[in-house]
Amino acid sequence: MQQFFFRSVGIVHKIKNVCFIPALIFCVSFVLNKPQGRPTSTAVGTGGEKTNIKYNVEGGAAVYQFKGRYKDYDESGAFKRYSKDVTDWTVHGISPLMIPEDRELAYKYYSYVPGAVWVEKLLFCDETEVTNLDWDEYRQLSGDTTTYRNANPAMEAMKYNISEQVYYFPVVNVSYEAAVRYCKWRTEVVTAYYNNLNGYMKKSPEYTVFEFSLPTKEEWIKCAASGTDTSKYPHVYTAKKIETKVNKDAVHFLQRLGSRITETDLKLFNENVHSDYPFNCKREENTWLNLETPFYVWDYPMNNLGIYNMLGNVSEMTLEKGIAKGGSYRDPYADCTVNHVFKYTSPADNLGFRCVCKLKWPNK
Repeated sequence: MQQFFFRSVGIVHKIKNVCFIPALIFCVSFVLNKPQGRPTSTAVGTGGEKTNIKYNVEGGAAVYQFKGRYKDYDESGAFKRYSKDVTDWTVHGISPLMIPEDRELAYKYYSYVPGAVWVEKLLFCDETEVTNLDWDEYRQLSGDTTTYRNANPAMEAMKYNISEQVYYFPVVNVSYEAAVRYCKWRTEVVTAYYNNLNGYMKKSPEYTVFEFSLPTKEEWIKCAASGTDTSKYPHVYTAKKIETKVNKDAVHFLQRLGSRITETDLKLFNENVHSDYPFNCKREENTWLNLETPFYVWDYPMNNLGIYNMLGNVSEMTLEKGIAKGGSYRDPYADCTVNHVFKYTSPADNLGFRCVCKLKWPNK
């Protein structure tokens, strides 16, 4: 038997003599309150974005923020994107929040599905791709010793999968089997937190399972389309390009990610072009904007549901092995549509994943 401390909306809950997940043999602390603004390599959050497990405490992952010069290293300030003309930011009149029963479910459980947004009824979807930091937390706490490679020179030079500089970039080069193991572990962690907090035993009718998995193709399309008519807007956004400015202090940072940017390129772009795609794909113009890695998971505009980077950045694994969706930083704009299907046979430096979550009550 262990004694656990949980933090929920500013209240510390002390729960004695509760059996926890056998694989997690130590005390675990959780935090529901997320940091103000989005975390970055120089301002790391206080706990796991996908688990709410606090960092740097007994039972939590050891996490350190990057000690670099702010303007040079902080990924959130590299670009300024003005997205007011991308979409009308509505779900075109079909928002499930209009249904009282669904609204009640969302309010009741939303806070307990870390890192996710509500899609409909009992379905939630991760706000972002699973990041390098999310994956490092998983490996530290689960004991998974899976190794993976840095697949290109830019990634190798910056040690992409372990560097604090890219904590909040998508994890890549992960196998389908490893992604499934991650989903299973996250299911155990989040389920245990909610039920321990509320005092629900495993045989109780109220015992709730937060089941994380890779999305089916249909679920992925629902989350990506976010209510948009994709026959009319295959890329979801109504504008092909959005106003974009590049931070003059970001040159060296972008070069480390594989960009061939020069200060002259940046100056001419900001003065004359200042527009870019609304997601991270391969450019045929201004090719110095193409990187050899994915980018920060909270960059680029979110869709109608508040989900980031469903298109571009990294192709995302689905529940059907070998099938990915969304396209990546290596794929042209034309291919990064909601309905396009990508196939893969092995881990790749442009292939990642995100989870969906379904609520289940096994005793009802």
